[in-house]
Amino acid sequence: MKIRKEVFNPEHESVGEVYNCIGCLQYYALKDYDQALMNLKKAIEIQEKTLPSDSLALAKTYNNLATTYGNVRKYDLASEYYKKSLKIQEALLPPEHPDIAGIYNNLGWLYLNKEDYAEALKFYQKSLEIKRKTLPPAHADLVRTENNIRDLQKELKK
Repeated sequence: MKIRKEVFNPEHESVGEVYNCIGCLQYYALKDYDQALMNLKKAIEIQEKTLPSDSLALAKTYNNLATTYGNVRKYDLASEYYKKSLKIQEALLPPEHPDIAGIYNNLGWLYLNKEDYAEALKFYQKSLEIKRKTLPPAHADLVRTENNIRDLQKELKK
């Protein structure tokens, strides 16, 4: 980070990329959500100034911020940033791209945590539809989504 700030400037897009990476490390590996949020917000602040509004890099940072918000139960903010990410990805990627399936899966997880099971099922099914077309039948992501749907359907029958 220090080198990038010196070589470029503190507001350069590559500095935003580093903040995103640090934020990801903090929430995935360290479960330090407060620090992750701080770094991911800083990444977005820089990226929104330096990247086109339809940048895939920005979409990935929005997704990371959304996941972190979800982990601290700020579901409305998580939904907002997942949808921002999805909007960019749908505009730039083919409709059956794995990243789009990933966002649908994340939205399913989010609505599951909000106990909005019908919405969760809708997004899990969208994810599954893409995964069935693009992944081998025994792929871990595909199996995980099938299991999520099966568990959710059990919950809906209660």
